[in-house]
Amino acid sequence: MGLRACFPSRWNFSSRHLNPSQGTIRRPATGQDTEFAPHVTATCKSGTMNIKILFAGPYNGVVHARDFRTPACMTFGNGTASLGLSLNLLAKSGNSEYCGILVSNVSGGDVSNLISRFF
Repeated sequence: MGLRACFPSRWNFSSRHLNPSQGTIRRPATGQDTEFAPHVTATCKSGTMNIKILFAGPYNGVVHARDFRTPACMTFGNGTASLGLSLNLLAKSGNSEYCGILVSNVSGGDVSNLISRFF
């Protein structure tokens, strides 16, 4: 069995937990976060998950795979309204490119958790 589709094409940020069956990232909105609702798309090709995040305005934060804050698993905002991140879906635990991505041939899905933090 090979890899199948990674995620639905759109996610909705409203908490820190990803529900892959619904393709939703939920994050509690409080204070200044009430309008933080980036548009996220993900595509998979050749063992790589390519993630594009579009923000409503300039973003000066970091996006990383949950619990993996290594160079291969994160990207930094530089004040633009978009970010891109490519994750290796085939890297094994212990590899410098491993970002905690689970590949499940049983369900045919790939699971990754993303967290966004501000500087």
